[in-house]
Amino acid sequence: MISPLSNIQKQFYINNIVYPKDTSYNVPLVYKVSGALNLIILENAVNAIINKYDILRSSFKRNGKQLYRLTHEEEKCKIKVEQVFLSTDFVDTNTAELDEEVHKRFNLEEWPLLRIKLFVYKNEVTVLSFIFHHIIIDLHSYNIFVNELSHYYNNYIEHIPVNSEKSSDYYTNFVDWESKWINTNDAAKMLDFWRHQFDARKHLLNLPTDFKRPAMQSKLGKRIYFALNEKSTSDVKQLAKLNAVAPFSILLAGYALLCHQLSGQNKIIIGVPLSNRRIANNKNIFGPLLNIAPIVIDFSDSKKSVELILHVRMALLKAHRNQEVPFLHMVNHLDIERSFAYSPIFQIGFAYEPRTEFSFNGVSTEPLVVERKGAQLDLFYSFWEDDKKIHGFMEYSSDLFAESTIIKWIDEFKNVIEYLCDKH
Repeated sequence: MISPLSNIQKQFYINNIVYPKDTSYNVPLVYKVSGALNLIILENAVNAIINKYDILRSSFKRNGKQLYRLTHEEEKCKIKVEQVFLSTDFVDTNTAELDEEVHKRFNLEEWPLLRIKLFVYKNEVTVLSFIFHHIIIDLHSYNIFVNELSHYYNNYIEHIPVNSEKSSDYYTNFVDWESKWINTNDAAKMLDFWRHQFDARKHLLNLPTDFKRPAMQSKLGKRIYFALNEKSTSDVKQLAKLNAVAPFSILLAGYALLCHQLSGQNKIIIGVPLSNRRIANNKNIFGPLLNIAPIVIDFSDSKKSVELILHVRMALLKAHRNQEVPFLHMVNHLDIERSFAYSPIFQIGFAYEPRTEFSFNGVSTEPLVVERKGAQLDLFYSFWEDDKKIHGFMEYSSDLFAESTIIKWIDEFKNVIEYLCDKH
């Protein structure tokens, strides 16, 4: 079956053409596995999910300027879980084999756009990797995948029948809805909201760089992982509770304040992924529905800690109410200045990405962080929480910044968070 692409899929596909070596939109889910994982059962469970959701049976084609999605029949879409035995010990995720798997580029014109491997190391450590391309998945869909794979695996192990019917929530339903909605009065009102949020011709954030910005981004980059200490984590949660917001808002406020201090600019625009699932019929669709919303934090008037937090809260609330406008549609209709040297509207991003574990009977899985060699933006901060600490990483463009600079900024970010918590 042939069908059109959503706006976010067009965005991913165009990026794939413009930056043919970019792997920053590979989505790796990597787990350390303890226990006897049944590979045949795992494979059957994965293929049941592929059969259920049309987007997982997709490849993408181009005919001139026309882009389209090809959905393959389930009989032709059976994926194998590749088992790899290694003669080296597993110490951390910086192994050559895992690095190669995470950064192997997908050909979007060929199915599958998902790879699964089980690495068995000499010291009997087992690592399970799922690598998706972002064009078929988002965070909400990833959570569906983890939950349903656990459910199917456990039922197969226990010889319990499972519902193998295809989902009626086809990704094409979302594409059809989006193409119709975008011509409505509601869409026009939301686009007008975004038109008044920022100056289309003055949106470049001039963070101090170590290297001259190239005329063409390479999309090469790195990640530096870090964590707030237990006291700072507790302070962030307490400050969030006092102001009736999530820790997300506190960290976003600190990130914006850091970028304001570094750049000297008063309007800080931060790209924040929103789920775009407010519409009832879209809530359970598997596939990328997310929109990247430009959150504008204005430092034109000096703000105390509480005022900044409330300002961020309101900016997020307004963005949430206007999140259905696709980012690509925004760029195309707001006379946004474009350049191959930087991303349009915003050059920095911020996201909450909680870690999710499988619940396989007789098997435990531990999420692992992996090294990345790509950068979607100049700078991107992502975080997640465990019982004791807030963890995160700074992903940065190696075209622009040295590692030592980012390490320094991470320390400054921690200081900013402490400042916000102390000044409430």
